[in-house]
Amino acid sequence: MRAFLYLRKLWAVSACLYYFVVGLVSLQGSIALWHPCGICALIGSGGAMTADVFDLEFSSLRLPAGPGKQRRDRFGKSEHHDPDYDARYDTDTLIYDCFEDHKAGEIVLLGPPFMNFEPWLAEASYVLDGRAVAVKEVRHLSRCSILALDAAEGRELSVTHRHFGGRLTVGRSYVDAFAGLNGIYTISLDNRLEWIRDWLHYYVSVHGLEAVVLTDNGSTTYDPRDLHKLLKGVAGLRRAAILRGRFPFGPTAENRSAYNSLFLQRSMAEMGRLRFFARARAVVNADIDEFFHSYRGRSIFDAAVASETGYVRADAEWVYALAPGPDGFARHAEHSHVSATGRPKANRKWALVPDGPQAGKQWMTHFLDNRHDPVDRDFRLWHFRQVSTGWKFDRQAVPAEALVESPDLIEAMARAFRSP
Repeated sequence: MRAFLYLRKLWAVSACLYYFVVGLVSLQGSIALWHPCGICALIGSGGAMTADVFDLEFSSLRLPAGPGKQRRDRFGKSEHHDPDYDARYDTDTLIYDCFEDHKAGEIVLLGPPFMNFEPWLAEASYVLDGRAVAVKEVRHLSRCSILALDAAEGRELSVTHRHFGGRLTVGRSYVDAFAGLNGIYTISLDNRLEWIRDWLHYYVSVHGLEAVVLTDNGSTTYDPRDLHKLLKGVAGLRRAAILRGRFPFGPTAENRSAYNSLFLQRSMAEMGRLRFFARARAVVNADIDEFFHSYRGRSIFDAAVASETGYVRADAEWVYALAPGPDGFARHAEHSHVSATGRPKANRKWALVPDGPQAGKQWMTHFLDNRHDPVDRDFRLWHFRQVSTGWKFDRQAVPAEALVESPDLIEAMARAFRSP
């Protein structure tokens, strides 16, 4: 009996001490603690959970600058290039980044299409942590290329060739950190932080988003630390990676030569697939101006997991705000109308299970196999017309074509962004 009373007192003292520490931590910072029942909780400022944010620079390889230096061949005929083509085209990036792929047991050098640089890359010598390493394979994908080295891991890679060379830090794999989570990826340049916050809030609250990989393409309208802080503070988000991708995005003209010259977006999708999301529960491909909506109230992630093909694709439409909001610009929630004619058309997007039936396929922008991939009629992709910096064309003006209210859109925005 005395032993029982002693143990009870000891448990009471331990519990008091535990909750004292939790209260102290909630006032002074953020720390992971084990609850007495064995559940790990992340206690942050004010008791709020915060996301783990990985802020990553690329370990890249570029050709030396200077007159007469070799440059990447251009796509298409010169008469098909608009006046801005050369200024926007990536002529000299050989490798965007270098990282470990534990699943394949190799080190990946990911870059734009190698094209006329491929013989040089094949001739180059590669020394990993002081030891020569062989090229395992060169893979030519849509708008990007991979040189795989026959080594599972390493820290520093030295590349030597008579025309170029450099030392690359081998990046770690984040597959384990993002495993089992619902993820989304995009590329962004100078998008308003309010838009990014709203985008994440919608996917977290409506679809159960848990992780994001965001490539920042060299934004200058806000401090890089502001984006880090934003991602860390999104309620419900558990993991985030910011990839500091300061490379040319590519030409913006509406023709095949320009489309084929858009290397960065497709390459960053491949990086997301290999380095972050290989074992995620499900992944959505959607930009900051794009929301998936389910008429039956389903999560796009759950739908992908439940699908026999592990792949859900949706029709898309432009949605419009009739006027700027109180902040002086339109946010997602202020969009309320659609085109009465369904024109202009918007491009479809998708969600998938990375290690499901579609495993191994390259993540294309609007489909996996081809443009005839089936769509799920329960889902719609809303493309928010005025959520744009105008980087490609001016989207702020309300179009002249007839617009009609969309009750589904209005209700969904009210539900997702209503005041607490």
